[in-house]
Amino acid sequence: MKKLGILLIVFFCLPSLGMADVYVKVGETNTKRGLSYTYAKLQKMKMKMFYKTSMKNYKPLYSIYSGPYRSPRTQKIALKNARIFFKGAKLVQLASPRSPLKKKLLKKTTATPTKISTKTTPYSVGIGLGYATAPSTHVIKSGSVSIVEPKNSGLNTLLYIGYDLNEDFYLSLNYMKMDAEDLVFDNFYATLNYKFATIGDFIPYFGVSMGASSLRWNTSPLEQANAEANNDSESLLYGTQLGLSYKGFNMYRPFVQYHCMFMQHATNLTQEVSNTSKLQHKTLHSILFGIGYSF
Repeated sequence: MKKLGILLIVFFCLPSLGMADVYVKVGETNTKRGLSYTYAKLQKMKMKMFYKTSMKNYKPLYSIYSGPYRSPRTQKIALKNARIFFKGAKLVQLASPRSPLKKKLLKKTTATPTKISTKTTPYSVGIGLGYATAPSTHVIKSGSVSIVEPKNSGLNTLLYIGYDLNEDFYLSLNYMKMDAEDLVFDNFYATLNYKFATIGDFIPYFGVSMGASSLRWNTSPLEQANAEANNDSESLLYGTQLGLSYKGFNMYRPFVQYHCMFMQHATNLTQEVSNTSKLQHKTLHSILFGIGYSF
């Protein structure tokens, strides 16, 4: 009879092993803020979250999970996504509520807890390099003015400091320099960006910008110019940007951006006193490739 009882126990326990599902254990926290922080990050990656509550040192301890994930492929993707924000995330097996092995499995999975940091690290810095063009328009005011067309295209560089306002919006302060040899643009502006839904590891975003632009001449557009002919200028700046960043490297974010900026630069030209015109620069288009760092 004893042997029969042992066989029956083994018979009923073996199926319960097959009832265990695979989950991503994100980590543990003892604060509601930690739960909210984790929920926001997992929601951003379209990952479902649940947690189990226990007591430790007379305080609640929340063990946070996501899942279940039943195929090796979905398990691998879920673990990779979770580790973007939670480096200690790991795959664990949890038995179904009907399984007698539930307590044993739970005890095994919580043996090495991973604390969840609620520090949001909203700041980032970045640098970009690319190509820009600022086409010019020559407007005759009186008489006839003959000019030497300046070079309007050249190397473009970008430096920025970013701040995440929330999960959807971030603000950046930017310095852009476009050097076309004949003339140089120095642009200082702020951009409010909206992040669209992620596409795999890619984050598309759209921004609106406002700031100031400075135009400096390195040459004269006139062959014979008086002392006040090629004046530098300053202008208000506004525009838009469209970008795409890649989040697969954790703290580092490669990105590509397209900018369309609107300005009102005007260079007043005079030839032989009565012949006057102005050279206008109203738009700047650029495409940049760069990398950002979140800290």
